[in-house]
Amino acid sequence: MATLKNILNNLENFADRHYQINDYMYSDFSNISTRNHNYPLMVVDINNANINLQSTKINFKIGIFDIMNQDYSNYLDISSDTLQIGTDLISEFFDNYLRYNFEMYENSNSDFKTFVYDDVLSGWIFNIDIEDNRSLNTCNLPIDDYIQPIPPEPFDCNLPDEDDVLSGVTYGPEFEYIGTYVCPIIPVLEFDHLQEFTSVTSYLGFAILGSLQTDAVWTITKIITNVTGDVVSSDQFTNVKWSDRYTL
Repeated sequence: MATLKNILNNLENFADRHYQINDYMYSDFSNISTRNHNYPLMVVDINNANINLQSTKINFKIGIFDIMNQDYSNYLDISSDTLQIGTDLISEFFDNYLRYNFEMYENSNSDFKTFVYDDVLSGWIFNIDIEDNRSLNTCNLPIDDYIQPIPPEPFDCNLPDEDDVLSGVTYGPEFEYIGTYVCPIIPVLEFDHLQEFTSVTSYLGFAILGSLQTDAVWTITKIITNVTGDVVSSDQFTNVKWSDRYTL
């Protein structure tokens, strides 16, 4: 299974091997300091992640940047070179996916951007999905002596009353027949799950199926990590709105 750390290591390894990339960083774009890096620079940040039973897909923002001359005389060179480096990145992982434990897909909304830091920085930002297609299962859990969950106690079922049987009495829709027993039907609750992952903050939420994101019925876990991936804090909030998660 490809972990986030494994994916980032492979992206950094590509940057180290590419002849035109002189530096690499995993960070929010706002943390770029032109004085502390060599250029061209490859910057990797996370937009979000989508987890389901079949796969885990992480959406990355990957920027390829270079320093613009004050007279913008190298504008064409930067826009051409950084675009080519980005296509090299996609080609490496798309064409050689069998060498890795994940697949890379490029979205259509790659953009050329200019930022003003200590210097003027320009280049392409590629929105790229990286997907691990291994389905979720308990075989991958880091747990010793895994035991199947203990089943719940059986329902309190009763034989139909003999007089009811003789008189042909039927039971309402809130009951079901299991063999010769009459058992109350216990509704099974279903939940909506939402996740959002940024570079240092993760939000995990669930609520009864059909709940609106603006309903104050969500249970949200907010996890904050540092840039090395260590958990700084983990807090759970109940009966809150998913739409208010940034204010928690």
